[in-house]
Amino acid sequence: LVGSKLAGSTTLVKQIDRLREDRRVKAVVVRINSPGGSVAAAEAMTRALERTGKVKPVVVSMGNVAASGGYYVATAGQYIFSDALTRTGSIGIFRPKVDLSGTLKLFGVGVDEISVGAKAGMYSWWKPYSAEERAAAQAGIEASYRVFVQRVARARAMAPADVDRVARGRIWSGVRAQEIGLVDAYGGLREAVLHARALAGMGPRDGEVRHFP
Repeated sequence: LVGSKLAGSTTLVKQIDRLREDRRVKAVVVRINSPGGSVAAAEAMTRALERTGKVKPVVVSMGNVAASGGYYVATAGQYIFSDALTRTGSIGIFRPKVDLSGTLKLFGVGVDEISVGAKAGMYSWWKPYSAEERAAAQAGIEASYRVFVQRVARARAMAPADVDRVARGRIWSGVRAQEIGLVDAYGGLREAVLHARALAGMGPRDGEVRHFP
């Protein structure tokens, strides 16, 4: 609708699984150029890449931006390349709350809702948070943030406290990301392909490079 291109997790997970199962494929290079998006989509793609990484090398090549959910997916790589000016990191979680009750009131529109279960309507567009709902939403955000931090800590062999110090939504250039341990090396797609070949025990000119999807 706004001229942007989106990577759908359903499509990509199927593609990643096919590459994992294809014996002709000796290594997978993942090109990431994304500011993030859905937590569930990022988790699905990351798990698919982790499954693949158990049977063949997975190398990540960052484009202009690999942040938030984009960096989350990058943690599935055995090695991460970035350009010097790649915008990366943004290790953090936010959840928007839409409240249109004031706008509806201006037009004299009322909305009746029926919710079953405690806090079932907390993400309704037609009312603000109650104090209890706001606290519950904040707790959920913090729990998701801890999962993100722990994933990065495992992937980058860092202590969670060290990850937290460079996380909290901060965005880093590729140069700084390597200095603080979020990226392994500078390089583009060419360097990532060469490294993937080496990890697969291939020569620098061996094999054919194919692009999917």
